[in-house]
Amino acid sequence: MNEKNLSEEEMERIEKRCLTLSAFRNPDCSAFAKKRSLYVLLGIFAGVFGLHNFYAGKWFFGLAELTVTILFLTRYVDWSYAAVCGIWVFIEILFVRRDGDGVRFN
Repeated sequence: MNEKNLSEEEMERIEKRCLTLSAFRNPDCSAFAKKRSLYVLLGIFAGVFGLHNFYAGKWFFGLAELTVTILFLTRYVDWSYAAVCGIWVFIEILFVRRDGDGVRFN
């Protein structure tokens, strides 16, 4: 929504809604939106550890990537693992547009 087209009453209503627990699921609450650029940078530099997913609030995927990384690094270090994780992170970076609460990245 464009702030210039909203009345003050509508803006106050949106602000109050953003302060509730359901605020993070509300697309009007862009103040709570996370930065996409930071998500991409975390994915590029620390993607195999799942840090970009932890940042986005996707705890399950973050833990899955971290677990897979720890299991593979403790068993053996293999280039095929690096390729698989690289592809996994690359796909996430390209296609994920919302954080774990459903709010679009800024």
